[in-house]
Amino acid sequence: LRRGWAHPGWFASAGNAASRMSIELQPEAWMYAGVRIDLHQPTPDGSALTVGGRVAELFESRRYHFAVCELAVHEATLGPVASMRTTFVYALR
Repeated sequence: LRRGWAHPGWFASAGNAASRMSIELQPEAWMYAGVRIDLHQPTPDGSALTVGGRVAELFESRRYHFAVCELAVHEATLGPVASMRTTFVYALR
């Protein structure tokens, strides 16, 4: 079924890319733990989107580091279209 809306899974991929640019993660040592996506409105397919955000939390256990990023997705004419909270887990060296 074609609706003409951007697929919400794309937001998670964009969020991962934005988060990895903010946290020094070794490619072989990190795991994606999960994402919570809140969709605010349908986003037309082909829209130019901007993803921005911040590292909200960094914490660790004896074996792992955790990073939590909060991100927002904006479309130029619609404004905010989604918000995300992404969690990464990575091993200590």
